[in-house]
Amino acid sequence: MANELIDTSDAALALRWLARTRRSVLVVQVVIMLVAEAETDLHLHSVALFVALTVLGAIDIFEAAWIRLHEPGSRLVYLHGAIDLVGLTVILALSGGPANPLMSAYLVYVALIAVVLPPQRAWIVVGAAMFLQGLVVVELGRLHGNPAEALTPQHLLSHIVAFDFAAIAIAWVIGQLSASVRARDAEELSGQRRRAATDRLAALGTLTAGVAHELGTPLGTIQLLVEEQAPGPARTALISQVDRCRSILERLRANDDQGDATCVPDPSGWVSEWRRAAPDVQVEVIEERGLPRVSGAEANWRGAVWVALDNARRAGARQIHVSARVVGDLVELVVRDDGVGIDSTVIGHTGEPFRTGWAGTGLGLFVAHSFAQSVGGDVVLSAGVDRGALTTIHMPRRSA
Repeated sequence: MANELIDTSDAALALRWLARTRRSVLVVQVVIMLVAEAETDLHLHSVALFVALTVLGAIDIFEAAWIRLHEPGSRLVYLHGAIDLVGLTVILALSGGPANPLMSAYLVYVALIAVVLPPQRAWIVVGAAMFLQGLVVVELGRLHGNPAEALTPQHLLSHIVAFDFAAIAIAWVIGQLSASVRARDAEELSGQRRRAATDRLAALGTLTAGVAHELGTPLGTIQLLVEEQAPGPARTALISQVDRCRSILERLRANDDQGDATCVPDPSGWVSEWRRAAPDVQVEVIEERGLPRVSGAEANWRGAVWVALDNARRAGARQIHVSARVVGDLVELVVRDDGVGIDSTVIGHTGEPFRTGWAGTGLGLFVAHSFAQSVGGDVVLSAGVDRGALTTIHMPRRSA
């Protein structure tokens, strides 16, 4: 997500560090007040300052209690940062302005914000911190009658420029480092998922090879019995389904890598074959003319489309729309149905076996997903706009 934190765990981590910074500011300000009262004649303990510190402390307590009962999000991080920057400015305005050592706390917030927020939002906060620091130096310093009043405009400007340069440098460097770390973590996570999927596929391949071997004999017997029946539509349909089963078994038995195979997608033909076993479902096919050749064997892509159609039928779909078009370097085939839809908890687990939103094992979608990714494509499951589900199959184009 470009404009949000990666997840709620990042928001919780960001809020913990921002809360620690806020409490540090409160503690340091109290220490400064005690030291100033004990060692100097500066009386910084005004009623307004006590009120400001009390309000900021109360907000911190309320926020901590709220987080225990609710899941934090990015908006709370933005609100927390805004409250802290304004609160710091008020504290500085009531306790010496630019003479207060807490002026450097602006840079601490800049560093934290650069770590936890995306660049666009982080730079807005950095700009706000630069503005507030300049306000404290130029305006609030003069109001307090402290040594800043004796500084020339050039000196005041140099203080502001130095802070702004430091804020920009810190935000840029930390932002770049944070982006690099996140990219590396995302790459490692993606690698772990690919390795896990490969391991699952290898284990599943061993299992399916044995199952395919065991099913071969009874399936042959079924075919002989069907062929002995009198000719008719039922016999033709049964033979077609037996042939489909044999095709599936052959794919399960195959150990050779089909990554170099290519085919020209034929959505209309694939759907026509599938409808022989599901004449009660209306399927509309819209495809561009002259679809290009894609990577992967036709049997595998046809199997992926059949899996999507089977799932739509299990979901109670009465009408299914299949569309195929060229999108950049991909042929995008979309299966849209009007069924009961799919649970959101299943959508994020498309590539996992035994995770399904319908009455099935989920192995068909797992095999289709694994094959598609092995040739550079993908199978993506999502919820429909009004109802039903969308299965988007990305088939990578293969240059001639």
